[in-house]
Amino acid sequence: MRPPAQSIAGHLALIVAIAAILAGAMAYPFFPGRYDQLSVPLSTMAQLVGVAGLALVPGALLWLAMPRRQFGLAVASTAVGTGAGLILALVAALSSGNLLGVLTLAGLTGALLGLLPRLRRLKDPDQRRLHPVPLYLLCLPLLALASQLALADSLTRWSRDRAMANAAELIARIEAYYDRHAQYPASLQAQYGDYDPNRVGIDRYHYMRRGGSYNLAFEQPRFLLDDIGTREWVVYNPRGEHRVYSHTSWLLLPSAAAEPIQGWYASGDAGRAHWKYFLFD
Repeated sequence: MRPPAQSIAGHLALIVAIAAILAGAMAYPFFPGRYDQLSVPLSTMAQLVGVAGLALVPGALLWLAMPRRQFGLAVASTAVGTGAGLILALVAALSSGNLLGVLTLAGLTGALLGLLPRLRRLKDPDQRRLHPVPLYLLCLPLLALASQLALADSLTRWSRDRAMANAAELIARIEAYYDRHAQYPASLQAQYGDYDPNRVGIDRYHYMRRGGSYNLAFEQPRFLLDDIGTREWVVYNPRGEHRVYSHTSWLLLPSAAAEPIQGWYASGDAGRAHWKYFLFD
């Protein structure tokens, strides 16, 4: 038996709505707004739905093709989904701390406890018709992955460019200070930050005076599949003497010793005068 077309249409509408929410969560760190420290972890978790969730797709296809075997396929999908959920909880803990990891694990446990009675009902011959669950297991990971691939490049470039543009006032103030005092400020560390990158996933600009120049930097969020494990720092230096380091201890080395070991593996022009990006693994 097949479910009514109206029922399928309702589930498809809900799938599209959930996929839109996932896409919004992925894009959230790149939007304008005040810094939100949960934005990057939540974005990464949403992106993992499209990566780890791919493991559910083969089982979903078999479930749709063989509805009479849905109990065994549902049990297998539950096991695979539990593994994906554990990966999600681990990523949450590593990216944002133990609390988010524990909350994610608690949500996974609650979902499993609610799912077990439904699984048992699938043994009933009267329930052996096309079930809507495999539609979700098939469509959501594919839509989440497609969203990530479609959004990654344009959103990252837009966020980076806006954060660089929003630093213009701060750079002008730094140069005005130099005009008055014939040197750049020793530090810009203070209780309140008066110059905001205005990107949800970028916390602040980092300033470091270096010799007769200075570096102004921010960390740019990246998508999960955009060079997996890579972190990007975008740096401004008015004299082209850009410096950005992997380890604080390297800043305590003699300058000549520190220069060869900044720690980045690639760099390039960020698209605005005096700005460069640096990639760390």
